[in-house]
Parts: sequence; C-alpha cells; structure tokens
Amino acid sequence: MRYLRIVTIVIFLAALALGGWTEYKLSQRDSVSPEIYSSIEELHLSVQDDDGMLLEGLTASDDRDGDLTDKILVEKVSRFKNPGECEVSYVVFDSESNFCRYQRTVKYDDYKSPRLRLKQPLMYRLGEQIAIMDRFELIDCLDGDITYKLKLESSNVPDDKVGVYEIEVLATNNYGDDIYAKIPLNIGVYSADAPIIELKEYLVYTEVGAHFDPLSYIESVRDVENKPISVSEVKVQSQVDLTKSGGGQICYEVTDSRGISGFMYLAVIVEGAR
Repeated sequence: MRYLRIVTIVIFLAALALGGWTEYKLSQRDSVSPEIYSSIEELHLSVQDDDGMLLEGLTASDDRDGDLTDKILVEKVSRFKNPGECEVSYVVFDSESNFCRYQRTVKYDDYKSPRLRLKQPLMYRLGEQIAIMDRFELIDCLDGDITYKLKLESSNVPDDKVGVYEIEVLATNNYGDDIYAKIPLNIGVYSADAPIIELKEYLVYTEVGAHFDPLSYIESVRDVENKPISVSEVKVQSQVDLTKSGGGQICYEVTDSRGISGFMYLAVIVEGAR
C-alpha cells in the first residue's frame, strides 16, 4: 500500500510539472502577426519589368523576428479591373507561422492587349486544303506566347470557290483581357510561276486616323528566276477604312515581263486611338 502511495505521489508531481511546463511554453508562444508596409500606394510598372519589381516599395517586420522584408511573397495577382490594372496580394510569415496579408493596385503603364501574328498570309490556291489556326500566333506582353488560347470563332470558308472570306478569332489572356478580330482570307487561282512579293509581316496593327504606308511593309519583290523587281512596280489596293475601328487588308500585285501577275495580302487591324 505504501508503494502505491509513492507511485501516486510521483505521478501527481509529474503531472504538475508537465502542466507547469506546458503553461510556460504557451506563455512563451508568439501569437503576434508580422506587418507589411508599403511606401508606394499605387505601383506603376512597365511590361518589361521582371516579376521581382512587384515587391518594389514593400517592407515587413515582426516584433520577435525583426526584418522580414526578404520573406514577402506575391500571393495572388487579380484579373484586370481596367486594361493593365490589377490588384496584387502579398503575404509574409514569421518563424511561428503567423502571417500578414497586404494588397495594392499595380498598373502596367505601357500595357497593350495580346497581339495576333501571321506566320504566313491567309492566302490559298483554289482547291487547296484550308488550314487556318496553324498560321497564327498570339503574343501577350506579360505572358509571352499564348497561342494555345486562340480559338476560331467563326469560319464559313469553301475551298472550291474563288473569293475573299472573313474569319473570326478570339482569345482571353491570363488577366481576363479579351481579344476579338475579323480577318480576311483569300482563295484564288495563283500561278506557281508568278513573281513573289515578300512582306516583313502579314498582319499589322494601326490606329484610327494614323498614317499608314502599305509599301513600307514590303520586304522584297522578285520574279520566278529570283531577279529583283522594283517596289515601284507594285500596285497597291487598300481595303482598309482607317477612319474607324475594325480591319481589312491590303492587296499587292506585281506583273513580270511575261505578263504573269503575283499577289500578296497584308491583314490590317485598326484600333481606336488611345
């Protein structure tokens, strides 16, 4: 019986000690969150800036850990509220996993919506199989190549009838910016022996009312034997209305000494003046 009493007392004293130790540890536990401060209420950036610039003007500190500025993380970037304007959320943790969040507006002053590119002109010989989407690229100034997001919204293009047809493409980038464009597509009887007009680009953007020189987009003109032809011999027919937003194309035509004509097309997207 005496032995049982001793064991009971030992257990009791151990429990008291454990309880005291637990209470001590709880009293020492850090429950105060760190804080994030910003010297810049609204951050203005360029699309050329790297992601590290999103942390510009931020500092963080904790009552026990001290300076935590180098621990600040970008938690989330919102979709655009306006073109180029988003909300960025930040978070920082201290050594006890207490955390603080902060949010501010970030504006990319030189932001432009994603830009379409054509690797080849939308120009097909009569009877040729019409493959459209593999000729496009979609480049975003923040996310780079987002061609995978591009969709063909509408296309009623026959392969057995000469004419100019219109296709519609659309996409949304990772910030929620929608792009939509109507672009001409050409089907014709084009001779394999025709002179060749090469362009610097096959799709360009311009603004309402802006000066537009179609000849400036010509890279070279040559005949079937690869002999150069003067750019001055190229005839230009514009199907673009520069007075309003929309699009169209420029048709280039050149005829060689044999009387054979070659054609090329430049797609043009006209945006509202900013």
